[in-house]
Amino acid sequence: MKKNFNKISSYLVIGFLVFWIIKSMYENFQFKNDFKITIGQVNKITTPGWKNSGDYSMIYEYKINGRKYTGNNNYEFCGTITMQKMSELLVNQYFPVAYSSKDMAQSSIIVTQKSADMFNYKIPDSLLVYDSILSCR
Repeated sequence: MKKNFNKISSYLVIGFLVFWIIKSMYENFQFKNDFKITIGQVNKITTPGWKNSGDYSMIYEYKINGRKYTGNNNYEFCGTITMQKMSELLVNQYFPVAYSSKDMAQSSIIVTQKSADMFNYKIPDSLLVYDSILSCR
């Protein structure tokens, strides 16, 4: 009896993990194919959270229909730029933000042409200086 219970619970855990991964992939696919662009402001540069990779995390906010949303994207350092220099460069600056049409809290800030390419978006010329610094060009 206990062996069957362990077997069933193992299948349930695996099934739940597979469901969660598929759901996450579907939401990401939906976001990349059904989004809108707005403007957001970088509020803070921090170390990435426990579940995220990268060298630093960019925390930003944006408004849709008068409601404020926050987002968080992780990036890798380019060259010898420090967290302090990143803060001086990016905090209080405005950038385009792609957000999901279905879930406005799901978003991604667009600071480089590489991040813009995911949304078939061309960053404005005024932001090319950030792209060159953050992409080591």
